[in-house]
Amino acid sequence: MSAPPPALERLQRQWAILAALGNICIVAVGGVLALRVGPNMALRWSIPSAIVLSWFLWRLRTSLDRNHAPDDPELHPSLGAANLITMVRAALTASLAGFLFLTPIMTAGTVWDWLPGLVYLSVAAMDGADGRLARITGNVTCLGAYLDTQADALGLLLAGLLLVISAKAPLPYLWVGIGYYVLQVAIRLRRAAGRPAEPVPPRPEARWAAGCQMVFAALALLPVMKPEATQPAAWLMTLAQGISLGQDWRIICRSAVTPDRTPPRERAVVARKVLARGLPLALRFAVAISLVLTVIATPDGRWSDVPTPVQAAVLACSGLCVLGVVARLAAMLLSLLCGFWMVPAMPAGAATVTLTAALSLVLTGAGDMRLWQPEDRILMSTRGEGAAH
Repeated sequence: MSAPPPALERLQRQWAILAALGNICIVAVGGVLALRVGPNMALRWSIPSAIVLSWFLWRLRTSLDRNHAPDDPELHPSLGAANLITMVRAALTASLAGFLFLTPIMTAGTVWDWLPGLVYLSVAAMDGADGRLARITGNVTCLGAYLDTQADALGLLLAGLLLVISAKAPLPYLWVGIGYYVLQVAIRLRRAAGRPAEPVPPRPEARWAAGCQMVFAALALLPVMKPEATQPAAWLMTLAQGISLGQDWRIICRSAVTPDRTPPRERAVVARKVLARGLPLALRFAVAISLVLTVIATPDGRWSDVPTPVQAAVLACSGLCVLGVVARLAAMLLSLLCGFWMVPAMPAGAATVTLTAALSLVLTGAGDMRLWQPEDRILMSTRGEGAAH
């Protein structure tokens, strides 16, 4: 058997160093946990985290031959700084697996309640940094795109499991985590049957939706977010993930372009345009109506129990959403205000409608009929640069 190329040998050595560092980190953190909270809880965290990290390292080991530019088959001899950042994200993500077995024995109000959310919030904050660094350094590779996707999918799976276990999300929310893997299996089965499966090009909307999923899961894991707010929001995020994966599957199943290909029906095209324009308007209208009902029709005067600064911020953000002025940013802040204060104070009411409508506007934006939404160009271009690095 011939020896691997020098570039691949160097990559394998770098992988061995990463694997050793990963194991050292697991052992070190496990040792600290054993001293602080006992060996039982240390093992509950260490073993699952080590298994998940080993799985990710195996995926890296078997994909080193992808460490080349998309348009150049020559193998890069170094993983590069961007891939190292991705591996840090993967290691933090793997640590979430340990909390799956700590959650039933956590004590409310302790630091353990905060760690899963803070860890995954760090992962979400780092998302995109690896790709941006790769573009700056000119080290964009197919391996980077693959690792980034794997890290994102793994994080959503583990965060989703934690949310369902802690009763902050319904059981169907697991689809957000397993949907990617189901899609990959479906693609393989389709190709095994000899049917074409077209690649899915980077879509800014899909990247933005994935980023929103990560941020939502991270915030929902924080103990300050109550199930009254996270449960309805999780239903919405499940629906959004289903729509996004459905669009991917439609692209995958699309036949090869031929001259005699039947164009889409005119009615279908018109219906999609009407939906794209009408849905954001309906959501903005829902924000307005639900807020009015919250203010004037809430029993027991619970609106007055909300702190005055929060009331002012809610009214201001709602007005911006309705007018279509920096609507996506205003909807983000309105979603947080509803999640932290309004829905817990007024559960199962109009405030829940305001939350779901605002969160939907974060995903869709204000639509074409808006006054001013400059953040779309910044946010969508940032998320739409693709995962490749």
